[in-house]
Amino acid sequence: MDNSKNTIISYCLFSSKKDSSEIRNWDLHNGENRYWYNIPAIVCVNLFMFPQAEMHIYYSSDLKEHFLFNFLIQLEKKITQFKLIEISDEYENTEFTLFRFYPLFEKTCDILFCRDLDSVPNEDEIIAGKFFISFEQFLTQNIRSHTNHKYPITTILAGLCGFRPQKIEFLKEINFKDFYESNSSPEYGIDQKSIIELFTKQTDWLKKYFVDLRIITKIHDPKKPLIKCKSYKISELKKSKFINTNEKHFLQHLNKLTSWAGEPIDSRGIWLIKCLIFAEEHGKDILDLIKTNETWQEFYFITKNETIAS
Repeated sequence: MDNSKNTIISYCLFSSKKDSSEIRNWDLHNGENRYWYNIPAIVCVNLFMFPQAEMHIYYSSDLKEHFLFNFLIQLEKKITQFKLIEISDEYENTEFTLFRFYPLFEKTCDILFCRDLDSVPNEDEIIAGKFFISFEQFLTQNIRSHTNHKYPITTILAGLCGFRPQKIEFLKEINFKDFYESNSSPEYGIDQKSIIELFTKQTDWLKKYFVDLRIITKIHDPKKPLIKCKSYKISELKKSKFINTNEKHFLQHLNKLTSWAGEPIDSRGIWLIKCLIFAEEHGKDILDLIKTNETWQEFYFITKNETIAS
């Protein structure tokens, strides 16, 4: 069953207030504009794979001064499913990421996926999303794709999780304001810690409604889940028909860019151009928009002289 018309894919975009390079010393793309690199690719992929889903970006007010902000404004005008939500609240560190959970606590959709802007969905992640949409008995989903996703802090990954907000009974009396005020702090990664604490209190509920999806590759094996719940390997789900032939060809292109779901990457340049062209009507508006502005071309196509098919 395809409930994607009632789906929100939620992101956060904000200015860094503190240097996270020591914490993220493994990240090859930890630059100042890292969260802007993949926006065209992410929008294109979501339009292709989840065409009826809305994409919400909660952004901090100071980003209106960013040299790429007008690109977002024009993208919102072009793409009906793409929504920008301005947040004027002050923040000290990464607590701004809590805002991507707004649809969860305000129950504004049937299905919510929370994701990061520094990665582009690959085949495994997309199959996990389609699985969750199809199997309504599960109310919360976690995707683990890295060998380090075996520690308590990864029980629920804030950028690889899914929910059915309107069916989670224990959230009925909690609104976003309550959640934010009780959890907001300058501690790094507070979003993940907060959602884990809230969702892992009830053992019986987890056994019945929580599904853990493991992505095992040649380089990563996240092992068994840390809680008692339903758990599947993505390789098992690939036997089901979640992906059609046209989507499969598109995903083969996506898989060339990432080695594990949620991997921080830089999708700009020729890969992005090929992605937008392959996606046809799902990528054309984005491609045409970037080509209208020299600065956007230089940033997203790496060089304005890159050969681009019309």
